Amino acid sequence: MDLDRHDFELDELMERIRTNDNRLIALQVPEGLKMQALEMMDTIETETSAQVILAADPCYGACDLVHDKMQLMGVELVAHMGHSQMNIDSGMPTQFINVTYDGDPELSPVLPWLNQHRAMAQERIIKQTQTEGLSEEEAQERFMDAVGRMAPLTGTKLGLVGSIQHLHLLPRIPRPLGKGRI
Repeated sequence: MDLDRHDFELDELMERIRTNDNRLIALQVPEGLKMQALEMMDTIETETSAQVILAADPCYGACDLVHDKMQLMGVELVAHMGHSQMNIDSGMPTQFINVTYDGDPELSPVLPWLNQHRAMAQERIIKQTQTEGLSEEEAQERFMDAVGRMAPLTGTKLGLVGSIQHLHLLPRIPRPLGKGRI
């Protein structure tokens, strides 16, 4: 399994279960982590006295909680994995577990694409200052290219985003992309 490449914070979860003497808990995990759920359930049930229910409905984020169903079933704690906590008070004990992935991001397949887009941005910067001799059609095309931007391009910057399980990897990514910082 892939449990060794993810940090599911199971030790902290099991300590909370033991401390509160929880007997019935629920795991709520997003689709991408459901493959590891059975192994997590086995580990939790082996290491604690709790029984574990898997909330198998699709989960679309930390605002998509299964508390109503779980309360009806007598669940004492929901372990919501893979999403960062939101300020939602559902009235039910919930442990939000970010779940981080400790793999090495493979950038080589996307570097040519990123470099191509950087070159396009640099070309746009140069073209922004060249307005003499434009035909009406070229001016309209340039206008349509710029529609939606709040300001003209003034530099070539690359923005990086990631889901919660990969955020801790972002500081490692700029090095292969050349100069840059987060």
